[in-house]
Amino acid sequence: MNYLAQRSSNISTFSAIAINYSTLTGLSNNTLITASSINVSTIFDSTMTVANINYSTLYVSSITTQSIICSTLIGSTISTSIGNYSTITASSLNIINSSATTINTSSSFTTSSINAQTDVVAQGIYLTPSPTTSSIIIQYIQNVVNTITASGSSPFWQGTYTYQTIGTIPTAPGNAAGAYQGGVLLPNGNVVFVPYYVTNILIYNPNTNTTFFASGTASGIYDYSSGILLPNGTILCIPYNVSSIGIYNPNTNAFTTLIPNGISVSANNRNYFGGVLLPNGNALFIPYNVTNIGIYNYITTTLTSGPSISGSGGINNYYSGGVLLSNGNVILVPFSATSIGIYNSTNNTFSTTGTSPGVGAYSGGVLLPNGNVVFIPYNATSIGIYNPNTDIFTTITPSGISIPTAAYRGGVLLPDGNIICIPFAATFALIYNYITGIFTSSGSFVGGNAYAGGILLPNGNVVFIPFTATSINILATNMPAPRDMCLSPYFNKF
Repeated sequence: MNYLAQRSSNISTFSAIAINYSTLTGLSNNTLITASSINVSTIFDSTMTVANINYSTLYVSSITTQSIICSTLIGSTISTSIGNYSTITASSLNIINSSATTINTSSSFTTSSINAQTDVVAQGIYLTPSPTTSSIIIQYIQNVVNTITASGSSPFWQGTYTYQTIGTIPTAPGNAAGAYQGGVLLPNGNVVFVPYYVTNILIYNPNTNTTFFASGTASGIYDYSSGILLPNGTILCIPYNVSSIGIYNPNTNAFTTLIPNGISVSANNRNYFGGVLLPNGNALFIPYNVTNIGIYNYITTTLTSGPSISGSGGINNYYSGGVLLSNGNVILVPFSATSIGIYNSTNNTFSTTGTSPGVGAYSGGVLLPNGNVVFIPYNATSIGIYNPNTDIFTTITPSGISIPTAAYRGGVLLPDGNIICIPFAATFALIYNYITGIFTSSGSFVGGNAYAGGILLPNGNVVFIPFTATSINILATNMPAPRDMCLSPYFNKF
């Protein structure tokens, strides 16, 4: 069936089974086609020349033409299985949604601008965490983590986890004192080891598999507990038992200390254990032996006293590590506190939920692809799972695996979706598959408070931060991870 289009046709609805044209000479430069819906099965055209084509929806199974020439092509939806063009020339091509299976342009595609719908999920890791962006951020994490399925299957090319040790770590003096506690991935790919009971700041280069020291030294007496990558590219070391804040500058390879403005930090007080970068760019210090959250503004170098953690339970050693949620809140991992801490970054408030065993139960937490948080067992005999959507806390005890005292310190989300608990006193790493709920033991380690924290690299390896261990341990997952995810404050921390 052939329909002859007239010049300057204006219609609200144009429906046909098939439209076949060899040449649309009736549509010239000043022709305007306006339609709310055009439904056809086939359009064949050797030449289509119009000034404007305006439509809300164009549905067609096939578009085959040698040339489409127009100054403006505006529409909300193009739905076609195949679009074949030798030439598309337009000053502006504005398409909000395109559900075409294939668009082939054999000769050329010329346009001054193409406006298409932005893939917001692909940019999820860059979005500021908030209740509005929360679901998008979680969708991004789910998209980039190759989660092992409920059947336990993994990519056929992944292989098995392997471990290797490299380098020689300076031994910390004293009984059970550790060299480094926590690490941070730099944008240049190196990893900074945060000094605890050593004076040297160690940097690991994964590309060369070598280490080197920064200039400048720490006091070497229980100084810092983990670090944060700040928006200016430097590393902030969280004060544990010193009155100063540590700063590592990768551009100068220099480590310096500063006494913050605002409230003072007491020496020899085990102040904070871990930190989290907040949506506004400030750093949150996790209270360990102090009763208020610390808020640090790196631009003004000012430390202020955040909300009180009263009601958290316990008498000291409250929280060990924190986890940034996709909604902008921070979960404080209960060490000796008997409840989970929740910091609301929007209104600067603290609240508690759930019941934790206390007595050094957990040390470090990991954000799961489903938005839940895993608490890493230290003295607890089970892992903790907190669901922020339902506000429910549960525990899961591994079947057939006994978790020792002071077992793990820190954990890492692996590229395959598993969680690895970093062995502290334990002689094996604990792997948790949150899809299947299955635990497995992995590797063989020396125990004796060997490692404190782990960092995921873009090549899929995990760097174990040496505490009393005399070498760095590297887990190879044989599966790469997105660089942006590795650097994000959700995962680049203790």
